[in-house]
Amino acid sequence: SLRAYANRVELFERDLFRDELDPALVPLCDMLTQRGNQYVNLGEPELRREIEKAAQRLRLSRFKAELTVVETELTSLQATRHGEGIALSGEDEQLMHERAEYYRQEIVASQRALNALVVFKSRANMAEMV
Repeated sequence: SLRAYANRVELFERDLFRDELDPALVPLCDMLTQRGNQYVNLGEPELRREIEKAAQRLRLSRFKAELTVVETELTSLQATRHGEGIALSGEDEQLMHERAEYYRQEIVASQRALNALVVFKSRANMAEMV
């Protein structure tokens, strides 16, 4: 929809774009537009910090999703192995456990980075009040 719209119109008109969206996507578009309007009055440092927080949240979400996939695969393979007598090689299982541990470490690191951004903003807000 965006590609078709972009090919026909030189300047981006949100309302025209919204009108051409699939009806199922209109509520999402409205929500994103409303969220974007919240950041209009932010200065550059605050906007940069909000972008960094959004990126960290996306990263954290991705790692959590990947960990869920790996853990589900491990559980499924272990159940299959025990139920049907199929042997998963120790090396394959070890690699999956290492992959899960990698995602756990990345989740912790991403959460710490996100927390640091939130704490930094809180301190900046407190300094402005003084």
